[in-house]
Amino acid sequence: MVVYLLFKIDSPTSYCTAEMTFLGTLLGPGTTLAILVGAFVSWLLLQKRPPNMPPGPRLSLPVFGYVPFLGHYPWISLAKMTEKYGNIMTMRLGTLGFNYGTKLSVVLNDYDSIKAALNDQADEFESRGPDPITEFISTGKDGKIHGIMNMEGEKFYAQHDFIVRTLRDLGVNGARVDELILDEFEQLYDALVQHGKSGQHAMMPFYDIKQATMNILGMILFGKRYDYEEKTLQSWPVFVRFVMSILIGSKLRQISAVPGWVVGKLHGLSKVRTVLEESLESHIKTYRKEDLRNFLDVYIRVQKEKMDTEALLAMADKEDLFSCLNGMFTAGPEATAIILWYSIFYHLKFRERQKQLQDELFRVVGNRKRITYADKESLPYMSSTMYEVVRMCGETPLGQSRENPKAAKLLGYTIPARTQIIPNFWAVHYSAEYFPDPFTFKPERFLTDNGKSYALPPQYIHWSIGLGRRSCPGVELAQQMIWVLMANLFHRFEFSVPDGEVLPGIHEYSALLVAHRPKPFKVLIKPRLN
Repeated sequence: MVVYLLFKIDSPTSYCTAEMTFLGTLLGPGTTLAILVGAFVSWLLLQKRPPNMPPGPRLSLPVFGYVPFLGHYPWISLAKMTEKYGNIMTMRLGTLGFNYGTKLSVVLNDYDSIKAALNDQADEFESRGPDPITEFISTGKDGKIHGIMNMEGEKFYAQHDFIVRTLRDLGVNGARVDELILDEFEQLYDALVQHGKSGQHAMMPFYDIKQATMNILGMILFGKRYDYEEKTLQSWPVFVRFVMSILIGSKLRQISAVPGWVVGKLHGLSKVRTVLEESLESHIKTYRKEDLRNFLDVYIRVQKEKMDTEALLAMADKEDLFSCLNGMFTAGPEATAIILWYSIFYHLKFRERQKQLQDELFRVVGNRKRITYADKESLPYMSSTMYEVVRMCGETPLGQSRENPKAAKLLGYTIPARTQIIPNFWAVHYSAEYFPDPFTFKPERFLTDNGKSYALPPQYIHWSIGLGRRSCPGVELAQQMIWVLMANLFHRFEFSVPDGEVLPGIHEYSALLVAHRPKPFKVLIKPRLN
């Protein structure tokens, strides 16, 4: 009955009324009244705010906090509120803004405050705080939290550095990973030509693109790729999105936890764990220290040699390994595919930009079918295009929330211990002060030296990568994948809008998830080169 009410009732008013009716039936009027009075007193106490905190709205509803007043796109509402409260504001929200209960939160709406907290004072604001989504993904078979998403302290830094170092050793930024990306692009090319019938059939290529990003990362992490018709690897991110949509769905249903038996069942659905177990066993049998093929081989070397103390701290056992790989494989392909999907979307919304990009690609590369990462410096408009897509898309507009384990000072304000810190990256990237005419897709804003090179202003932040010590350790791989795939997509294909298809607005998103994308639309894809 309780579960039915949680899922069936969407509005805060009907939700609370249903709960009170149910409690009254179950407990009797006297007990119910006492509980409600106690809850009201607790709510009144929560309205008190510690001294010297940033300004902000004091209104906070029981259970919901300020969330109902932020609308469907909280990051836009929060940015508008700076006119009244300034760039740093205090309010009560749930963890991630959407869970049961209210939590004292500080929202950062400009680059200076975000940089101060996440970069300059990273040691004071390093904690991720409670997060049911990442805790679920990071929990091993031993019931403990593993992996960098929820780790803190010395082990977090060891794992972060281990991932960065390992990816570089495996060829990130170099020809080895370039070749892997380009080989996969040829498979993607064939799939898009087949599914789109050479431009004659309207299609939504997002899932083909995501399959390519999953295959690339799968090869780097555990040496596996799958055919575009096979769904083995697709199932895990789809399943994770299902969990996310329950926890932080677009209607902001207030669910703070999933029962333990449900979590157990959901873990049993994870095919990626099975893939990792089988891959590790196979790699142990075929391991050769002089030929490190992927992330698994590096882990095996660490366990066999036991000489690198920092690496042993980072990867103490296979639960650490699997949680790290799970985290990277869950977040990486989805975020990368979303950015590539947005690149197609913006070049359909701003048609003249597609021609400008393709003119540069053809002028520099000609009929050569493969564009490599080594071509990047010769293609400044292409690079500026990638950064402009990332600026506008806002895949993770509120980044990843942080907490301060101890009381701290931030730009003159006192921040009590365990306050939720929310960076509003959207407010930075859509600030006319930092990026003039921010709602227009303008890759040339990053060009310098009469278009011969490009440069990013200090206020530029990659949404899903973040800032400071908790930034994504896979940033270099992500940028290489995005750049190479985007350049080759626009060099080899012409994208157009089918007759009768209406593109969504620039800020019309699919159901709110941790990373969102445009509402669904179809596209015609026509090969450009013979």
